[in-house]
Amino acid sequence: MIKIGVSSCLIGIECAYNGSSRKDDFVVSLSKYFEFVPFCPEDAILSHPRESMKLVLDKNGTIRSVGNKTKTDYTKPIIEYSLNAAQKAKQENICGFIFTAKSPSCGVFRVKLYLENSMPVDTTKGLFSKTIIEQFPFLPYEEEKRLSDPWLRYNFIVSVYAYSEMIQLNKNPSRKALIDFHTRYKFLLLSKSTKNYKKLGQIASFANNTHETFNSYTALFLETMLIKSKKNQVYNALEHMFGFIKDFLSSEEKIVFLSTLLDFKKGIVPLVAINRMFELYIEKYNIGYLKNQAFFNLYPKDLGLDSNTLAFK
Repeated sequence: MIKIGVSSCLIGIECAYNGSSRKDDFVVSLSKYFEFVPFCPEDAILSHPRESMKLVLDKNGTIRSVGNKTKTDYTKPIIEYSLNAAQKAKQENICGFIFTAKSPSCGVFRVKLYLENSMPVDTTKGLFSKTIIEQFPFLPYEEEKRLSDPWLRYNFIVSVYAYSEMIQLNKNPSRKALIDFHTRYKFLLLSKSTKNYKKLGQIASFANNTHETFNSYTALFLETMLIKSKKNQVYNALEHMFGFIKDFLSSEEKIVFLSTLLDFKKGIVPLVAINRMFELYIEKYNIGYLKNQAFFNLYPKDLGLDSNTLAFK
């Protein structure tokens, strides 16, 4: 089972400063698909209950984690914990991370930053999440609250599954394995970025078995998978795939198919409707090139990622 890191409180572990949890039902529901590797820097250092913390910008421009009550500086132990956690994440082959929103340790977006006089001055990342992201620049990550957005949810989970498959590829690298991998991901990559799709195709076409080749492909592939899919770019990929089935269709079927594609582009129908049409004709006419495309079968269908018209912007 694919492993993802998670802030411990999100899965019901009572480790918040007051001994409570911040259990998130959607995050917990993902345990059906992923194995959680939980982390909580503050609880590991101080247990609970404990004083709450905030991020403070000192006179030297350094961001510190400071206790709200005692003004104790917890920066050093949190950074040490975070670096050790990064090593564990590497050993566990973690393929994504879900952080707790607004936490001075785990928050990623819009964590409040204060001056030493307690006046808010800006927003930043939590010390723990910042360390993890710096150690794993291509690791998919999100906050639990943002995963309620169908668009962010789709992009996060797709990138987690792709990250996992890339790890597997790099365990037994070969020129054939890379070409097969790229072939499987062609249209998912195209739905992210035409420019990167072309660059990755060039790397795969001239691939050899050197570490440099695989490192170049891996870095650009993972960078591409972090790009949020836009509706027009997805539509472009769908049009390209339509080229593989159009010759099998009657004039009436082509009209219906193309009009449904336009309805997706207009936000009238969800991607799942398009995918089911593709799958019908792929099976009916045994179109091998499309059968194994990651665009259609990367993640379990019951996740419902493509069933919402808001999954693409």
